[in-house]
Amino acid sequence: MKLVFRTVALLLTVPFFLFACSNTNTIGPSETIIKFDETAKKGNIKESKQYIESETIKSIESGKAWWIGTYSSFIADYNKTYKKVVPLKKTEKINGDTASVKVEVTHPDNSKEERTYNLVKEDHRWKITMNQ
Repeated sequence: MKLVFRTVALLLTVPFFLFACSNTNTIGPSETIIKFDETAKKGNIKESKQYIESETIKSIESGKAWWIGTYSSFIADYNKTYKKVVPLKKTEKINGDTASVKVEVTHPDNSKEERTYNLVKEDHRWKITMNQ
């Protein structure tokens, strides 16, 4: 009887753990942009990288992107250029493993402009990409 109880308990717990582990990041594209902006503003280079697609980071660091320099100098320039980045409501468009979000960018002189951020799913997480 103990063996049957243990087997049933094990069968019920394994799917729960598999589901919990597979759903490691539940934040959407807009929230990814917000988190990136927050970590970049704090100057947290390592943490901000988790919101950027790996190919984009490689492109930046290898000089193959529009930005030439290190990732940390990219973040420093981002902080000089953007005072605030806010996703606009109801502009998030998801198409499978890609997404786009319109944002309002506020510059240090308080001028504003609208831009579009592109994102891709990488390792089940939304990440900002410059490769689209």
